[in-house]
Amino acid sequence: MHSFRFLLLAAFFAAFPISGREIVTEDAPSRLTVEVEVPSYQIEPGLNGDRVVTDGFTSSGKSGAPDLPWYGFQIASGTQTPSVSIEPLEWEDVALSQPLAGVPKWTTPKSAEPLKDATLFAAAAS
Repeated sequence: MHSFRFLLLAAFFAAFPISGREIVTEDAPSRLTVEVEVPSYQIEPGLNGDRVVTDGFTSSGKSGAPDLPWYGFQIASGTQTPSVSIEPLEWEDVALSQPLAGVPKWTTPKSAEPLKDATLFAAAAS
């Protein structure tokens, strides 16, 4: 399993029960540390390149963005604006047989067209 640690550096209070993928490892007045377990992934062909898929994760849904697994959860921070940092515990480079796919644009519920937005790809790389 690949793990990513999310460091949330503000006074947080958990607003939901933590599911099986998230583990609270530190809960202090100005710091909450949550580890998220990332299951193994698969590389699949997409409409315009390779997609990375992971059980229990979805695509971002943003047409033209890199078609990578996406996972989110909520934590309430009260009235203060939180400071959030993300620290990967493990990192893996993966060779693709074709370029990374973009999230397709769905023109009908059963029909999609390939789409890669260069601005969204550049933002994801930074």
